[in-house]
Amino acid sequence: MSELEALLVDLTLQGSDAALVSFASTLDALSAKTGGRIEFEVRVDGDAWVQRLASVIFDEDRRILLALSADGLSILQIPLADEVDGDFFTPLSTWHGLPLREKPNVNTDPAATLLLGALRSRGLLSLAHPRAG
Repeated sequence: MSELEALLVDLTLQGSDAALVSFASTLDALSAKTGGRIEFEVRVDGDAWVQRLASVIFDEDRRILLALSADGLSILQIPLADEVDGDFFTPLSTWHGLPLREKPNVNTDPAATLLLGALRSRGLLSLAHPRAG
């Protein structure tokens, strides 16, 4: 990610009070400001610290991952390089591209749980609550 894109991401996240602005609105603003596209946005059931998980793609090969805390009060930017295999993202991206009427029939929890596990095992996402550190 270029310095400009990083600055835009930081400004977008700082300017969005997660308690007042929806996670989807923050993603839309981030995509618009950086020229990226939302790869996926999913609800995460059963995780103690993450409520929603989303990915924004830049230049078709760079990705920013965002997580909404379980309490809905903070958005965490998860830095990614090549630490996480793209195969972890494929099921979630595929689900995001489905027609709305088909989405309720597909359970994204297993794919989201695997992705969160991969992030945690690589030290990219803390097991502790984002506001605790």
